[in-house]
Amino acid sequence: TIQPTYVYRAEKTSGRHRTFESRYRFAVGLQHDWKNVKLRHRSMIDHRELYSRPSDQTFYRSRFQVLFPTKSIEPYLMDEVFYQFDNKQITANRLFIGFNRKLSKNVSIDPFYLWQHNRSGSVKTIHAFGANLRIRIE
Repeated sequence: TIQPTYVYRAEKTSGRHRTFESRYRFAVGLQHDWKNVKLRHRSMIDHRELYSRPSDQTFYRSRFQVLFPTKSIEPYLMDEVFYQFDNKQITANRLFIGFNRKLSKNVSIDPFYLWQHNRSGSVKTIHAFGANLRIRIE
């Protein structure tokens, strides 16, 4: 699959501090399915134009996912590595553990646990629980 994406992000933190950015992304994904396991790999170039900061950032994001489909749920394990071109180093690593559950023909939910390690910044380790709701329009 080929997936070009544009994201505009505006954020207001405590006080009056605001940040704005545009993200231009281009991803290529590969998938191979067997009976009891699916393998997916996505390579993405992620360029972030930072309007409120002095320099832009460009990342290569490599995500590898293993899914184990069953009749009712699809458990998965996913690892994503962020390589930043500007400082020529791996800046973050995300590990997801979760499952996909189909609620109807066109609706599914994906609850997950996320562990992220950052090489820089004030927050080095992140633990989070989340869920994606997917609605497919045909």
